[in-house]
Amino acid sequence: MQARIVIKNIELDGRAWQLRKFTAMDGIKLGKMIVGRLVPIVEGLIKDGNIDTAKSITSSLTQIDGDLLENIPIGKISELLNQISDDDLDYIKNKCFCNISEMLGGGATQILSANGFYQIPDVEYDPQLFVMLLWEQLKFGLSDFFDGNRWKSFFPTPADSLDLSAAM
Repeated sequence: MQARIVIKNIELDGRAWQLRKFTAMDGIKLGKMIVGRLVPIVEGLIKDGNIDTAKSITSSLTQIDGDLLENIPIGKISELLNQISDDDLDYIKNKCFCNISEMLGGGATQILSANGFYQIPDVEYDPQLFVMLLWEQLKFGLSDFFDGNRWKSFFPTPADSLDLSAAM
């Protein structure tokens, strides 16, 4: 089995950042929250006849590092954001920012301390950087949760378990 990558270094806005995977329990909670918000949107797209967009979103979920948001119409993104409570948004922010560090001259500095204080204050006041960092962390931190290939080994679909050789 291949070693699991738990740290990823990225550059955003000309600055070096280090992302860390979520713990299994945090990943499950966040994954559940995201899927719970996206399923009604996908169902709505299907109901409205936007089958290709719905397929694109569901296939992007199994490879969350893809361009998931580019496949969702802006009205649906707005609908999705309106479904996220302030408490849920705080939870997402806290989990993400406790797993992101900026690589500074003195070493890695976590954006948010364990007790919830910003250690890199300009992130708090830069909405674009704030959202970009959240998105990068969610993509990386949840990539294992949405990896459909790994889930198939635990929960095969009925079609995967059919023995078609007997029918020939």
